[in-house]
Amino acid sequence: MTKRVLVIVAHADDMEFMAGGTIAKMAGLGYEIREVIATNNERGTLDPTWDARFTAETRREEARRGATVLGVDPGVEFLGYEDGRLTETPLNELRER
Repeated sequence: MTKRVLVIVAHADDMEFMAGGTIAKMAGLGYEIREVIATNNERGTLDPTWDARFTAETRREEARRGATVLGVDPGVEFLGYEDGRLTETPLNELRER
């Protein structure tokens, strides 16, 4: 029986920073690991000259690469909520997703 782990985080780099070592170890032990990222990460920089869409796409690509490095399925699922507004989303809506 395959052991599965679902990692649900708000931002593209949360998994790597908060649980990267544990996730890599689990992947090395044969766990099937998937990642779900709730926000678009469009506010992932303080640089006011950056385009939000470009920033969001850059963060998505970084998330895919980070997942691959840790041994996580690179098919990261992005829920698309606005960065910085996740707490305004009804919990039932998040659960249904």
